[in-house]
Amino acid sequence: MIKYGTDKSLVGNVYRSPNSGDENNRAICTLVEEMCSYQQSQTVICGDFNMKEIDWDRHIVRAPQGSVGSLFLDCLDDNFLLQQGRGNTRFRDGQEPSLLDQIITKPMDNIVRLDYDAPLGKSDHVCIVFDMLWVTAESEDRRRRHYFKGNYDEIRRNLRQIDWKTELSDKDANEAWDILENYIVTNVERHIPLQRIQNKFRKKWPPVPCSP
Repeated sequence: MIKYGTDKSLVGNVYRSPNSGDENNRAICTLVEEMCSYQQSQTVICGDFNMKEIDWDRHIVRAPQGSVGSLFLDCLDDNFLLQQGRGNTRFRDGQEPSLLDQIITKPMDNIVRLDYDAPLGKSDHVCIVFDMLWVTAESEDRRRRHYFKGNYDEIRRNLRQIDWKTELSDKDANEAWDILENYIVTNVERHIPLQRIQNKFRKKWPPVPCSP
């Protein structure tokens, strides 16, 4: 969990063996749901999930209903997660290339660049490098009138002491309003205190280079 002020971003890395049984496959989905249950502003899940039966471009599963790919894709949809990668990530001689390594995020627009680099050592998986936007909340101090604590008795007393007939004599509507407004504003400033409020807004930080 990465914290920026009061906001949190969760970044996780997952490996699923291609020989995983049903219990472990269900546990992967449970883990993803648990990661999404925290009150973070964004979620990034990276890893090798070994689910070649999922066609990520068409968002379908080339396997029977109830397969691990079907369960996993349903889990992502239920939690509003998006798989960002589209190109194949594993290449081995004599085998068809496949997309096994995923960058899964929420929200869907926090990945601004995603590149595939050469594998490390003798690995047959590419290195995935991506930039992401960290989204956090900032507080902007502002003040406003605390009308519930105004001294309205003093305001009424001041306004009653004004000779309105003399003040507004020979004045047209606009001039009379200007005079009235000036008295009201003056009394509000003197007899209604200010209170500080915190107004939160979203701020996007510069992209941060990441690699799983």
